[in-house]
Amino acid sequence: MIWDDNYGNHLENMHMLGCARYGFPGYMKDKEAFIKDTEMHIKDGLVVKANTIKELAEKLHIPYDVLKKSIDNNNKSVVADTDNEFGKEPYRITPIDKAPYYGCILGGRILCTFDGLRINTKMEVLDKDYYPIKHLYAGGNDAGGFFWGSYNDRVPGLAANIWTLSRH
Repeated sequence: MIWDDNYGNHLENMHMLGCARYGFPGYMKDKEAFIKDTEMHIKDGLVVKANTIKELAEKLHIPYDVLKKSIDNNNKSVVADTDNEFGKEPYRITPIDKAPYYGCILGGRILCTFDGLRINTKMEVLDKDYYPIKHLYAGGNDAGGFFWGSYNDRVPGLAANIWTLSRH
């Protein structure tokens, strides 16, 4: 993730709900909190700060030419008011053109399976032939297909786990 010294000013343009919020891990409510949080993470080494793009590339261990090309593409998207690379809404595309520059390496997390375990209306997990697997149930994040067509992040009980019922 790369951003420039204007990052705090761009927060007001973002529609920040749920997972779309800024910050680590996405809980910032305003510009001041985000700037304070960023400064804290520079001190603890999670975020790097640099005076040039070349210095930022070195600190992040990213090839300079690749980073420069990505930033150039991003800035062209800002001018064109369209993102042909990733399909972001125009208000989410911000220029990276004012030093100092910031960056961090983010890793992925698995929240749920968007297309994993199949279940029936009784919440029974289905096998590859769509027959219920005896005593195996799934719900919430673990039920594949739950998020098909949309992503509802405010659903109570969403993080339910897989469970089994056994007869003893």
